[in-house]
This record gives sequence, structure tokens and C-alpha cells, in this order.
Amino acid sequence: MDRVIDVTATDDAVLDRTESDGVLGRSLLCLPLSTHLRDAEQARYVAWNKKRGVTCIHSGPDTYAPSGSYRAFAIATDSRMVFVVGGDAEDDRVFTLPYREVLTVETSANFLSSTLELVADGQQRWQFACRGDLDPVARYVDEAVQCWTRAETLFDRADNRVSSAHDAVEDGRLDAAREALDAAETEVADARDHLDELGPDAVARRTAVVDDIEHGMAEARGRLAATRGARAHETARSAWDRSEYARAYDAYERAREAYRRARAHGVTDLPLEERLAAVDEECDRLASAPLDAAREAADAARETDDPQIASERWETALERYQDAVTLDWGRQRRFEGDPEQLRDTVADTATALIGARRAAAQDRLNTSDWLAKSGDEDGAWAALREAREHVERADEVAAELAPDRREFVTEDMAAVAERTARLDAETSRPDTGV
Repeated sequence: MDRVIDVTATDDAVLDRTESDGVLGRSLLCLPLSTHLRDAEQARYVAWNKKRGVTCIHSGPDTYAPSGSYRAFAIATDSRMVFVVGGDAEDDRVFTLPYREVLTVETSANFLSSTLELVADGQQRWQFACRGDLDPVARYVDEAVQCWTRAETLFDRADNRVSSAHDAVEDGRLDAAREALDAAETEVADARDHLDELGPDAVARRTAVVDDIEHGMAEARGRLAATRGARAHETARSAWDRSEYARAYDAYERAREAYRRARAHGVTDLPLEERLAAVDEECDRLASAPLDAAREAADAARETDDPQIASERWETALERYQDAVTLDWGRQRRFEGDPEQLRDTVADTATALIGARRAAAQDRLNTSDWLAKSGDEDGAWAALREAREHVERADEVAAELAPDRREFVTEDMAAVAERTARLDAETSRPDTGV
């Protein structure tokens, strides 16, 4: 049997043998090497010696040598070194050295043998001598140690980033929290890739660490989502207060999505269900808010007998009805109101506004006449200017939304022009300003 065996390149029967080959086969171990490996653990190299066993040097050297015909074995697996020393007792002596504890890997050689030396945390030095070439074993173990070192470094960084993300969420620095979590996620993935290069047992050894970090990431992402949801919720309410209905609706949708993400990440110490219910209820009311506001303005316009006030209220109603028509332009309808019916309502509101403006213009003309007769020329001219403004606004609305009413507005314009000429003739004022 070769002194150094690449298990992946040859038959791995060496792992299940307890005796040597030949007629005079001798006992090598009490139990097969495979019994000392974990279920997912994969052996890469096996080396053995007859008498020198394995030596651990710390405060002093301790050598564990096999007895009789038994042998000492060194197994380089995907996650650790395993030293098995055969003996006459019921169980072999087993020593393990995880790669994450190894600091350096070296080999030395003389005419008859080579020695593999591993320096571990606490400055323990493990030495295994063999009449074979241990350089391939050393190279593999060194690469494995480097993979472990890189993975551990990445895990530590990821863990620190998760802690930073939690702090950032608490401080309201949400973008910083997201960036930290994205970086942590990348680092965990990279660390797992390094362990995947070694084998399944290497991954299994750090499963608990990965689980802890990923749990922390999920918790932080949940808190982040909940905070974003609360901010979007507040934005929605503020936009609604300013009658920015489309912006409010978009913010409600962001809030709903964020709350659901928080729930999916397992956040349980916040009233997410109550918040989601509030978003749904408020969204239902928001859907009718633009039309309700327009109707409210129209009702207020109908309730007053003052043509000046009615004009302003009809202006508000027209603006709100027009907004209700265009809120969902080019997209799926979110707000109440049939577009065709709303356009008819816009036309009716425009007609009402034109009527109010004409009435207000007539009121101002009458006031101008009265003030002129009273000798208040400045007041008469001011009232006349207001009459003209009412008529001009009525003409703008008629031209855009109610062409059939424009002929009546034209009559009003003529009346304003006639009053202007009369007042100009009655006064010595060279510049009317009208």
C-alpha cells in the first residue's frame, strides 16, 4: 500500500480497511478510517507510517505512536486533518485539527522520509512523518486553510455589516442600512463559494454561522422594510392632505409592499397586520376622494347667491373634476368615476362656471354704473376692470369646454366695451387702464 494516497484519484477502499494485504496481513487499525469521518466529510489524501505516529509539540513534545503491527494515519479531508493512531485497545486514538485553527503548513524531508508540520492556534505544532512525498498533501491543506481563512474573514465582515445595518435602521439611515445588507449578502455568498470549493462537510461546519448571519440579515431587512413602509405611509397621508391624489396612491402602494416584505422577513414585534389594514382602508377612501372633493366644491358653489363667491367655487370644482378625469390617464383606473361621465360633468361644470362669471361680470357692471353716478370715478373704473376679467375668463372656458356658450359671452364683451366707452367719455381720465 502506498504511503501517500490521493483518495480522489484512486480506489478509496483504504478508508474501509483494518488489515494490510497479503497472506501475512497485519492489523492496521481497530476500526476503519471511515468510522472516524463525518457523514458529509470527504477525504482527499491519506498518509501512514509504521512507528513514528503523530507528535504534538506545545509546552513539550507528546508523541502518540502505534503499537505492534498497527499503523498511524493522517487524513486530509475537506474540513480538517484527522490523525488516527492504531493500537491494541478497543478504540484507536483519534486527534483532529480543523483547518480554521491552522496558521501555517510546511513540509521537511530527509533521505528516508518527509514530515508534514501544521502550526495551530495556541502555537501547537502537529508533526506527521511518512516514507512518501507529503508535498501534495501540504499543498492541498494549505489551499484548504486559505479557503477557510478567506471564508472566515468574509463571515466576520458580513456579521459586522449586519450589526451596522441594525444600527442604521434605528438611526433612520435607511440607504446606509440597505447598502450594508447588500454587502453582507455578497460576502456570505462569496464565503460559501470558498467552502464549496472544499466540499460538503466544509459547508456543513459553518452552517450554524451562516444561519445566524442570514437570520440577522432577514431581521434587519424586515426592520428596514417596516421603516420604509411607515415613511411611505406618512408620505401618502401628507400627499392626500395636499390633494396630491396620484402621489398619495403611489405612496400607499409602496407602503403596502414594504409592510408585506417586513412580514415575509418574519418581523413579529410590530403591528404589521394593523398597518396593512389601515393602508387598505385608507386606499379605499382615497379612491373616491378626488370625486368627493369635486362634488363638495360644486355643492358649495350652488349654495351661495353671491356671484363673485360662486365664480371662485365653480373654478375650484372645474379644476377638481378635470383632475379626476386625468388622474389615471394612460393606466389602469384606480380612482372612482367613469371617464366618459366625468367628461360630461366637466362640460356641465364649465357651463355653470361661465354662467357664474357672466353674473359676476353683470354685477360689476352695475356697480360701476352706480359708482360713476356717485362721482367715484376710480371705483367705477376698478369695477369695470373686474367685469372685464370675469368676461375674459368666461370666454377662455367657453372656447375650451363649452363653445355653444361663447355667443353669450360675446354679448357680455360688447357690454363691457360699451360701458368702457361711456365711462371714458364721461370722465377726463386719459388712460383708463382697461
